[in-house]
Amino acid sequence: MNTLKKRNPSCWIALRLMIARLLVVVAAGAAVVACTPDLTDAEHVQKAREFQGKGQVQASVIELKNALLKNPKNLEARALLGQAYIEIGDGAAGEKELRQAVDLGMPAQSILRLLAQAQLLQGDYDDLLEESSEQIDDLAPAERAELVAIRGHALAALSRFDAAGEAYDSALALESASREARLGNANLALLRGDADKARKLADELIADAPDFGRAWVLLGDLERLTGNMQKAEEAYTRSIGLHANNSYDFAQRAFVRIQLEDYDGAKADIAAVNKARPGAVEGAYLEGVLQFKQGKFAEAQVALENAVSR
Repeated sequence: MNTLKKRNPSCWIALRLMIARLLVVVAAGAAVVACTPDLTDAEHVQKAREFQGKGQVQASVIELKNALLKNPKNLEARALLGQAYIEIGDGAAGEKELRQAVDLGMPAQSILRLLAQAQLLQGDYDDLLEESSEQIDDLAPAERAELVAIRGHALAALSRFDAAGEAYDSALALESASREARLGNANLALLRGDADKARKLADELIADAPDFGRAWVLLGDLERLTGNMQKAEEAYTRSIGLHANNSYDFAQRAFVRIQLEDYDGAKADIAAVNKARPGAVEGAYLEGVLQFKQGKFAEAQVALENAVSR
């Protein structure tokens, strides 16, 4: 600019005037933004609820974080943020927010089911079984049925299949249409190696509740485990269409797409996993598998080492 000033003073003056005008415009824009009234924490929570109603969980998380910046003691925001993290598939973050809500005064009974879901996502089965036994009898029948079924999931994961079956029967006795318990029975059949029974129960559940995304996930798992990768992809895709925020669905579809050599599709799913859960082991692991399948061994090693370090 010094050279321009020396060689052509008129151009230099014109440039300075243009910069000055631009600065005025920027300052005016900043003033408009600054004059926009801040939302209260309650208004952020309301916006979060609206986003959740539209299935936009990530946008809801942002609003809830804004609410907590305004008022860290907003119990509703804490509980909703915990629930949103669980919907995304981040059990650790969900549990953290729920426990903070209880510490701030929220009745522990009101978040028993959500806390159990968060612990289930993390594989904290023993803690889930111990903590969820407290105050369970005080819950309404429908909510108690769901919590009993979640306990069944934990027992099944611990290979305590008979106890898991008893839990699902108890849940169905409380709520005969319990989707959670019916899902558990189908999954239990799969774990016991009875693929035909698992498929029958999953098909019946989907027929009765076609909008139950996790039933489609189970069907996808069943198809994947029996080698039907194309059908598995279709089932995971149906699930994602119903609750597009769950990183598990994208991770499973990514794995299936890698097997089908749909590398672009797998890459998009891995990106969705990383967006929902930044730093998650699954994202790095799947990236490693994807690179390996494409013969990019150096990149695969880096990604897998990254997964191990997380």
